[in-house]
Amino acid sequence: MELDRSKVVLHLENVSKKDPSIVQKYLEHLVGRWKEERPESHNKLVNIYISKLRIKLQDQSKGTKGEKPVRMIEERKVLIKFLEESQHYNAEKFIYTFHQPPLSKLFHERAILLGRLEKHEPALTIYAHI
Repeated sequence: MELDRSKVVLHLENVSKKDPSIVQKYLEHLVGRWKEERPESHNKLVNIYISKLRIKLQDQSKGTKGEKPVRMIEERKVLIKFLEESQHYNAEKFIYTFHQPPLSKLFHERAILLGRLEKHEPALTIYAHI
């Protein structure tokens, strides 16, 4: 008997509202090991990565000492890798997320999403100016 993966995700979200890392680990397992292709799983994983990155960037802007510059943040590397490798998330859903602070400085992520939306000219413009 196989468990309904979407129900497992919902259950994990309910029991770990303050710490999405459990949901993140499960979704990473689904996508990486079980080759899950449902857009809902990929979209949730992108949302988790973006949320973690947003928190990290907000902490940086408040002057948290000892933090790496935005280009070196591990959460950003994970997000970029996933955006580049996954074919199953909805880029349209996330493109405007990167127009709002603190994510508005993340040009590479925006260019990846524009490329996925086949808006190559704006993507190339971003790369030409960063």
